[in-house]
Amino acid sequence: MKTTIYKRNNSGSQFRNHILRIGALAASMVLFSFVLFGQDDWQKLLSYSSMGEMARIMVAENEKLDETPATTNTEIANFELNEESDQDLEIESWMTDAGFFSSFNIEEAAEPELNLESWMNSDLYFQNYQVAENDCELEIESWMTDEDFWAVK
Repeated sequence: MKTTIYKRNNSGSQFRNHILRIGALAASMVLFSFVLFGQDDWQKLLSYSSMGEMARIMVAENEKLDETPATTNTEIANFELNEESDQDLEIESWMTDAGFFSSFNIEEAAEPELNLESWMNSDLYFQNYQVAENDCELEIESWMTDEDFWAVK
C-alpha cells in the first residue's frame, strides 16, 4: 500500500503569518516613535499612579533647578576658611604594653636537610653528550651590503 501526501495550500496559515509580521512591524514602529518623540509623553503615561505623581514632582523640581540663573562674574561667593584641628591623642597604658602586641610568634618553617642520593651520581640517568658544532662560518653576500636593497622607498 502506497501512502500519498497531498500538499494543501493552507491560505489561513499564510494569512496568519502575514498578519503577525505586520503586527510586529507596527509594534516596532510604535516603540521607535516613543523613543524618538516621546521624551515628554512618559509624564502623561505615569499620571494615573502615585509613583507617577512622585516622578512628576521630581522632574518639576529638577526643571526649577535648571532654570536658576548661573552666577555672573560680578557676584562673589561669600565664604570663610576656618582651620580645623583634631584634639591631640594621648598615649594610653595598653598602647605601650608588649602583651597586646606579642600574642603570636612567627617561626620560620624548618625544611628537611637535602641529602645526595645514589641515583643523582649514576651515569645511567644522565648521559654526557659532547655536542660538536658543525655549523660553517657565515659569509657576507653582495645583497647584504647593497644600499639600494635596504633603501626606504
